[in-house]
Amino acid sequence: MQWSPFPRQAEALSRSEREILYGGARGGGKTACGIAWLAEPEYISNPRFRGLVIRKSFKDLADWISRARVMLHGLAEVFTMPAEIRFKSGAVICMGHWGDPSAVGMYLGQEYQKILIEELTDIFAQEVDYLKLLGSLRSSIPGLRPQLLATTNPGGVGHSWVKKRWVDVANNKTYYDTATGHTRIFIPSRVDDNPAITNNDPEYVRYLDSLPDRLRQAWRDGSWELAEGAFFTEFRPDIMAEREFQLEETSAIGRLFAGMDIGASHATAFILFYIDRENYVHTLFTYCNKLSSIRDHAQEIKRQVESFRWTHGHFPLTVWVGRDAWTKSKINEQTFRAPIDEFIDLWPSSVHFEEANDNRQNGCMIMQDMFCVRKGRPQVYYWPQYNRAYVEAIPSVPINPNKTQEYLKVDNDADDITDAARYGLVGCYTWITGETKAKAINAQAVKYNQEFAQVDWYNQ
Repeated sequence: MQWSPFPRQAEALSRSEREILYGGARGGGKTACGIAWLAEPEYISNPRFRGLVIRKSFKDLADWISRARVMLHGLAEVFTMPAEIRFKSGAVICMGHWGDPSAVGMYLGQEYQKILIEELTDIFAQEVDYLKLLGSLRSSIPGLRPQLLATTNPGGVGHSWVKKRWVDVANNKTYYDTATGHTRIFIPSRVDDNPAITNNDPEYVRYLDSLPDRLRQAWRDGSWELAEGAFFTEFRPDIMAEREFQLEETSAIGRLFAGMDIGASHATAFILFYIDRENYVHTLFTYCNKLSSIRDHAQEIKRQVESFRWTHGHFPLTVWVGRDAWTKSKINEQTFRAPIDEFIDLWPSSVHFEEANDNRQNGCMIMQDMFCVRKGRPQVYYWPQYNRAYVEAIPSVPINPNKTQEYLKVDNDADDITDAARYGLVGCYTWITGETKAKAINAQAVKYNQEFAQVDWYNQ
């Protein structure tokens, strides 16, 4: 098959960085670019060359193999048992999918001079899994530099870490990682860059143009601020971010609250909220960390709350915490302690630690409702300087395909932050609802008393 790259593909194929991310929108020609990149002449002519292709599932891999057979016709034979592309020189490209746990170990520890990962954000929920595979990218063959190409769209379980690793620091420019000495770059490509679609399938372009605003921005425009497949589609960093304002000391009393995922076996996340007099919620700061013990977390979060200049040293009235914080462990024959005991010991007695409402579906619905914009205003704001982890986590949490009313747990820090936010926001919502009802009852009582006082009972 005669194939020639369009300009954005040619740019990706010419790059010398060790890690290349290509794509970022629908119709950008990602698959064809990846196949052509693997078949670089100086590599496939070397009998010692070994490459690797990774896709999410067997079905995805089968689709990719069909495309590869067409593009590589006359250059190589494509086999399925085992899944390999074999070139006449003896060079081999192995093909696998990450969905088979038993196969994962086959790729780790091997040497591959080229690695292609298709739909990166759908495969790796955590950067650490990607880094494990990256450890197999190396070359002992003179003239063959090791290189990885990943293709992707916004969204998926890995959206947050991929955005941070490439999009935020290497968008159309080389990023030098001082920790490793390696380079990486993100080459964005959209449907407008792909004449094969714009010339031959204008209906697909019109389809992308017709999508709802937020989906169109992700699929058509390649916006990484609006994640495809995200659960909290109403989360709007552009209008939720606000300037810090000075809290009067009296206004902080009794209107500070927090949510916490205690992190007995993972990161601990704590989020401090302030509810203003109009009952809008302001996310003041987010803590997410891994320390050696729960007691260390209790001390560090206490220190941060005390020193946070906007709260005048006041602590939250209530901290809503996941139920696992109350699970007791045996210390010795006479002593059993729960993680929450460390906080109770160290924090002021005025702070009430309460088991959070852990009805996930209900909590997800409440969060979605609170993120909605009403009368031109969101119900929840955040202070950008102190909530970077929060604003990275919430928009990136994907829909649970098996329970679409809930977000999917992806076993990373975004889970801990989102759970802490859910505990806190559901608690704030409950407090606001109670406050509103109490005001309504008081107002009705005042009105009744006024009317009662105006009656001329003597002449009745």
